[in-house]
Amino acid sequence: MEAIEHAPYPVSIRSAAVAHKSHVSVRLTDRTRSWLDSCAEWMVVASNFAEATNAIVVAHLAAGASLPAAILLPDDDANERWAILRAIPLGLLITGFKKYQIEGEPGVWMATVCANALGLPEFAMHVPDHSHGQRTLDLFDRLHRHLLSTAAVFRPGDRITVGKGQDLQLAAMPDNLPFVHSGQHWLQLRS
Repeated sequence: MEAIEHAPYPVSIRSAAVAHKSHVSVRLTDRTRSWLDSCAEWMVVASNFAEATNAIVVAHLAAGASLPAAILLPDDDANERWAILRAIPLGLLITGFKKYQIEGEPGVWMATVCANALGLPEFAMHVPDHSHGQRTLDLFDRLHRHLLSTAAVFRPGDRITVGKGQDLQLAAMPDNLPFVHSGQHWLQLRS
């Protein structure tokens, strides 16, 4: 249960989640709706199971991602719940978001891990240190949402504007990195 054991919340929550007696698997099979709506519906189903089983976390094991179940638990305002579910950064539960430190290399690689399964490119970016995590997660989220809501396609060599006066170059990923697997569609973002 790597998604839980390495999650960024207290050891007590991680330990309770791993020890929990109920584990439910939910699979997304409806491909007729928009992908984002389908994911939000998946989270609604997961939140209902979480409530029924007193779950501690909801995990997407393929993405190596999990969230405390309380974030997904239903409340009295269904419209507000739907807005919250649609606003959760994709990297926190859907596409995954990992940090990799390569021995002998300064800095940290930050990357998605499950976006290819959704027809999206995996993104990676080399940053100076871990303090860039939230900014990088938000950037990947904005780019994936852009691709989901438009017919845009990103390719190596493209330059994209990601903020006022901030452009990034998209490049092919070096295949010698331990987290890059052949057959996957990767794009590296460079300043």
